[in-house]
Amino acid sequence: MIVLGVVLLGIGIVRARGVTEASLDAAVARAFPSGAALFVETHGLKGPLYNGFDWGGYLSWRLPNLAVSIDGRANLQGDEHFDRSVATWRGRKDWSSDPELMRSGIVIADINAPLASLVKSSPRFRLLYEDSVAAVFGAAEAGGEQAGNTAVPRQ
Repeated sequence: MIVLGVVLLGIGIVRARGVTEASLDAAVARAFPSGAALFVETHGLKGPLYNGFDWGGYLSWRLPNLAVSIDGRANLQGDEHFDRSVATWRGRKDWSSDPELMRSGIVIADINAPLASLVKSSPRFRLLYEDSVAAVFGAAEAGGEQAGNTAVPRQ
């Protein structure tokens, strides 16, 4: 009986605050690369995926068929892997020699990350999608098969 009371109280609080599925979706879209993930999914883009630490958990959940390059389980991959990823995302001078980045077929980047600007100007990658939160880059190799024939305009 107590559990039922707590559940009903929780539902009442959520409804009183105007929390709806639409408002939750909007909050997720402001904080996570939901538009980018939808683009990758609907266009059938193939990995490997290169992503930042902060979005790894979300992308693991949202794109379960693509392995993320890093997520909250960074301790399992070791300090060297984590440090290299952070240095690359910060745009350190050797960013372009990151072997994981260079092997990637897709990069999902926070548009405010230094790496996003660097990748945007790199001949190795091609901008495929961009919105107010994230950009998707595809490897511009083998005739642009991964990158597709046309870039998608900013959403």
